[in-house]
Amino acid sequence: MLALDKERPRLFAPGAGWSYRGSNYLALGLLVEETTGSTLRDELRRRIAGPLGLEATELLERDQPKAGLARGYFPADNPLLPGTGPVDGTDLDTPFNWRGGGVVSTPREVSRFLEALLGGELLPAHLRAEMLTTVPSDWDETDEYGLGIGKISSLMRKADSHCGSAWGHIGFSTGYTTVALASESGDRRVVIMANGFVMTDEGWEALGRLAWGCYCR
Repeated sequence: MLALDKERPRLFAPGAGWSYRGSNYLALGLLVEETTGSTLRDELRRRIAGPLGLEATELLERDQPKAGLARGYFPADNPLLPGTGPVDGTDLDTPFNWRGGGVVSTPREVSRFLEALLGGELLPAHLRAEMLTTVPSDWDETDEYGLGIGKISSLMRKADSHCGSAWGHIGFSTGYTTVALASESGDRRVVIMANGFVMTDEGWEALGRLAWGCYCR
């Protein structure tokens, strides 16, 4: 994937703009491994999952069995696999399912991660402030984007918050959708994991009613 990226023209000079790309996480994962001399999986365990007690959170190896995971599905007639019925995507191996989306977890542990990330347990104050320094975003998933985290007031422009913005991310993988939202202090959180690849306005409206209904209480 990175070789394909390198063949494409730059959107802008370094430091002159912003654009979200899943392949950026692949590059960051390689950078972690190059600079630490360790695997990304081991570094995530040593720096984050271990200290926070996240026993169900792990970056899967490519050949690691996926036993115990919720099965994930693509809807019928989806653009990735057109002309098919519902497809079980749990075991599909895609290029982004490593550094760009290969972590498995539970809603409770993702919530604990957000609490620690925004509450100052994982980062010193100056790095937390840098992470939350945003640029405007025309991407459907965020209003503004910082370093790996966004400010969100509407889920995919289909479901608006009635209590202001939250910090977090929306995630997709083969057959799964995750919505993870938190207050800036990390003391209020909602995490939703769906074992389906949500692709319709109706689906996002339903997720929005659930997410904002919980978050805005």
